[in-house]
Amino acid sequence: LDGEDVFSGEALSHISVFALGGNAEGVTVRGAEYEAENITLTPGYPLGASNRFVGEPVFVSVERGALLIITENTASQN
Repeated sequence: LDGEDVFSGEALSHISVFALGGNAEGVTVRGAEYEAENITLTPGYPLGASNRFVGEPVFVSVERGALLIITENTASQN
């Protein structure tokens, strides 16, 4: 991701946000279980791993750098 986007998923599904190819600065995540505002993600520290949808779309943006976004639907798995 370069810029911003909105992701949809079922409640309890996972969304992970990782820095891609270097630091990602000014990262904002809204609408997820763990929100963040204007943080820096680095490739060596996976701060954005295993977040969760809570029943609403998740907004993700980055001001500088690029993000790898991974979504996983685990709501129906036991």
